[in-house]
Amino acid sequence: MITLIITLASITAYLATGATLAIRSLPRAWETARKHWGESMAPASVKGMTIAMFTLWPFYLSVLAFNSGLGRIIDRGDPRAVAEKIRQQQERIANLERELGIR
Repeated sequence: MITLIITLASITAYLATGATLAIRSLPRAWETARKHWGESMAPASVKGMTIAMFTLWPFYLSVLAFNSGLGRIIDRGDPRAVAEKIRQQQERIANLERELGIR
């Protein structure tokens, strides 16, 4: 009996987590669907993405975490982006110094 209760609680928690994540990802799903499939095919694409998120959310979160981490690492190695960031920081420092009357 305790095994049944634990199993049902686990299944409920799994599906509730999937439903929450699926609902939270709807705006991104619509944006992606409209961008790649157009207005006519967007609803079908969103349905597919929502079902996949609802049932396969542990895999989705793993891939999302991996891509996110990899993206941050790759962005740090881009010399143009680093140079632009340094330029923007120097510009901001100069503006603040001007506002404070330091220079």
